Amino acid sequence: MSQEKTQVNDVCRISKGTVVKVNSWVSDADIRIDGQFYGNINTSGRVVIGEKGLIVGDVQCSSLDIWGTFKGNVLCNGVTTIRGIGSFSGVTNTVRICIEVGALFEGTCKVITEEEFAKSASKWNPSQL
Repeated sequence: MSQEKTQVNDVCRISKGTVVKVNSWVSDADIRIDGQFYGNINTSGRVVIGEKGLIVGDVQCSSLDIWGTFKGNVLCNGVTTIRGIGSFSGVTNTVRICIEVGALFEGTCKVITEEEFAKSASKWNPSQL
């Protein structure tokens, strides 16, 4: 089975200097945040927070790459990576986690199976993570 490669136009992006405040954002595309995002994200794609980016809210995704700042809860079906300059504050339930030297991690982490992800995703309620 062939898998489609993500095209550059398939990436949703919030640019530096932009502030978005919403209740929820649902997408099948990858998402990159270089500005500020306040709200919940649910995507079957990847979420990347750039070096100056900020997410305050809850995120369900296939992978999360934090170069900037994240405050909230995560449900991740792949790898949650907190880069050496990144900051995480909250709760993460993830299949795999990578925390680089220098990263700030404040909160809790539960490593889950893909089956646990599927079960949690089916009844995902961001405010109860």
